[in-house]
Amino acid sequence: MWLPSLLAPPPSPVPPVARPVARRRATITLGTFVAGSVLLSFTLHVRQGSTAFVVLGVTTAAAWIVGALAAAPVPLLPDRTRIGPTLAQAVGIGVVSFAAFAAAYQAAKHLPVLSGALHSVLGKADAAPRPVVLVITLLNGLAEEVFFRGALPAGLAVRRPAVMAGLLYVAATAATGNLALVIAAVVMGTVFGRERLASGGVLAPIVTHLTWSTLMLLALPR
Repeated sequence: MWLPSLLAPPPSPVPPVARPVARRRATITLGTFVAGSVLLSFTLHVRQGSTAFVVLGVTTAAAWIVGALAAAPVPLLPDRTRIGPTLAQAVGIGVVSFAAFAAAYQAAKHLPVLSGALHSVLGKADAAPRPVVLVITLLNGLAEEVFFRGALPAGLAVRRPAVMAGLLYVAATAATGNLALVIAAVVMGTVFGRERLASGGVLAPIVTHLTWSTLMLLALPR
């Protein structure tokens, strides 16, 4: 079954490359990380649904994708030698993750340290046309997986690339200054990373990310 692999995934070593290639990959990866993090912060600090929000949202997604494709190969499809989640199971993981967050949200609303952050995120989402916010959210969810779970592990020559990818994913979200988003990045970044290791590709985490994001935006009780 794929579940044991998801809970305790096998190591995913990055194939060795020539030193100049490794330096180029690392430079592009780190540059993309900085640029994407700054753009993400700006996107979430402008009025949702405004022209600036749309332009910044699309630009942020483009930065993640272009940087990823320039940095290192992105393994889209699952590795047939691994027992990872199917696409249907990836959707199920997104649904279960949403259910867990919806339950946690009801409790977090009563915690002063989190309620303000939650109201800030949801208030901005509800203040804009829902289709616009949904498109920007899904576009960035896909782009983040292509970069953080796709190119970044190969772009940085570190011993545990999946762990580094998760830490940088949280760091990029922390640039927004919103505690609720940081907590979500810690939890879901771990889920996405485990799916990537279990399947050997980024398709499963992309499907889970898009499923979870759609439900969080459209189905979370206000």
